[in-house]
Amino acid sequence: MLRPFMLCAFLSFFQMLTSAQDAEKLRLTSNDLEGMEETRFSVFSENSLWGYINGGADIYLEYGFKELVAQNLEWQSEPFKVEVYIMDSPMAAFGIFTVSRFSCEATGRVSEWDCVNPYQVQVAHGNIYLSIVAYSGTERSMQLATQIAKMLVEKSYAKPIALPEFLLTSDVNFVLPSVKYITGPLAIQNAYATLELPFHGHEGYKLWLAPYSYNGNKYDMLVAYFKNNAECDAVNQQIVKNDGFYTIVSGEKLLIAVGEGVEEDKGHIKMLKELQSKL
Repeated sequence: MLRPFMLCAFLSFFQMLTSAQDAEKLRLTSNDLEGMEETRFSVFSENSLWGYINGGADIYLEYGFKELVAQNLEWQSEPFKVEVYIMDSPMAAFGIFTVSRFSCEATGRVSEWDCVNPYQVQVAHGNIYLSIVAYSGTERSMQLATQIAKMLVEKSYAKPIALPEFLLTSDVNFVLPSVKYITGPLAIQNAYATLELPFHGHEGYKLWLAPYSYNGNKYDMLVAYFKNNAECDAVNQQIVKNDGFYTIVSGEKLLIAVGEGVEEDKGHIKMLKELQSKL
């Protein structure tokens, strides 16, 4: 029978071995991209991520980070920086993608959740978040970066990310490409700073942000899940102090609608209450 310290050492070694195998599996080679030349390859763990992105590491750790596979390479005379963030779960990968994407000129070229522009391709797929930087910023380099992202998605063997049912089955006209998933203070600062103070000091919540339209007007909806009713009530009491916020509390679930005139529109309120009943 293994002694406790021997068991811990064995588990630690097994975890490191598995992690190394995952990193190697996601490393691009000339077998994947004919004629590719690798100029740099590094793997960063939770402890070493700071050495790579310094102040930017915290938000990855907040969502749940395992490992980063980073490569610099040249392919078809174009230079690229390829980063594969292996996260704790598909929702962690989706979350970091939603608060990191920007300047999306095209979507749906690699996966259901991607963001493509001439300088960068970002993808959330399974428990990985991909960032491929195309230094040239040309149409050609963007197309090649998209091919690189597709190759990594195939190598990951991960299942696509599924949104919660209320975003897919309700009658609300959500803007799904702008959905964000938030699980901590840094993500709130990044995605919806207005709610930073009401959520301050609370942990373990899951928050969905989804813009929507009603009768031709644009609004934001936030649906928060807390660990218990008390935390939900405490956050709600802070939010209702602000103008333009309409809230509905149900146990540990809080629905927030943001926009002018929500509380004055009976039809709008009815729609929100019907949605809350399905959460």
